[in-house]
Amino acid sequence: MIIYRKSKRNVRFAAGLWIFSSCLDRFCTKGYREETTLERRIELASKVKDLSGIEVGHPGETKDLDELKRLLRTHKLVVAMVASDVYSTPKWALGSFSSPKKEIRDEAIRLTKEAMDVSVELGCRRVSLWLGQDGFDYPFQVNYLKAWDRLVEGIGECADHNRKVTLFLEYKLKEPRTHCFLSDVGKCLMLAREIGRENLGITIDVGHALMAQENLAESFALVHRSKRPLHLHFNDAYRYWDDDMIAGSIHFWEYLELMTWLERLKYDGWYSLDMYPYREDPVKACEQSIRNLKWYAELVKRMGVDRVFELIESRSIEDIIEFLRESMR
Repeated sequence: MIIYRKSKRNVRFAAGLWIFSSCLDRFCTKGYREETTLERRIELASKVKDLSGIEVGHPGETKDLDELKRLLRTHKLVVAMVASDVYSTPKWALGSFSSPKKEIRDEAIRLTKEAMDVSVELGCRRVSLWLGQDGFDYPFQVNYLKAWDRLVEGIGECADHNRKVTLFLEYKLKEPRTHCFLSDVGKCLMLAREIGRENLGITIDVGHALMAQENLAESFALVHRSKRPLHLHFNDAYRYWDDDMIAGSIHFWEYLELMTWLERLKYDGWYSLDMYPYREDPVKACEQSIRNLKWYAELVKRMGVDRVFELIESRSIEDIIEFLRESMR
């Protein structure tokens, strides 16, 4: 059964602060731009037209909360999400919540609970869990049952830490591991259901969904149907890698369908940008992404959501394609 929410649309744009960093990769390890301070990253974010929120990493960007709050006030921004960094240092090499070492699992739990407390102090009560190091690279490398048991136990303990803070599980097919445990929307929904806490949500990152060969609108509809909280990361990619390109720049029809469903089901969460503009101006890349998203929204309005769904119910793909083409004139 499809559930139609009655909530009023509240379109808010956010961006991860990493967009305004030096944007390094394994071939250019010093980054494609000079490294920026926290103050400079927030200053750059504030220059993006229509941007009102940022995503920050814990503990990297939350070490001095008083200073962070001051910068937020100065630049008239709010925190949309706090990411628990359980992936970016060597200690997480064999995983975080699923690590075979108890002391590492305990550290992941401690750090995530800390991120939850920080999110409360920053007024967002939302924490992202992207478990990029939790997975495997070779056959026979891990005990899958034990690994998943540890995910259930550890994330469940964190969810119990504060039921008023939502933990968002973000999936990705691969990288840095060749196989991530949380590799698609179905596994995230399965894990959330098994843990059984209402304060567990899902983050759909467009590029990650494309890598997993998902259809964006279907993934959104599945999370909506589960009644789980949802967060969206907008970017674009060519499906075989996490390219983190300007939102809506590659997959036109998939984006148009997603935006149609977002309007139909009245998504009222953040439209958050997660990109790596290695060779682009980060402020301009963000502004172009926001303009693209607004353009798609205008196209949806022009088509008429009710008419689109009438055609969907007809299952006449010839008529649907004709309608879509004519709507673009």
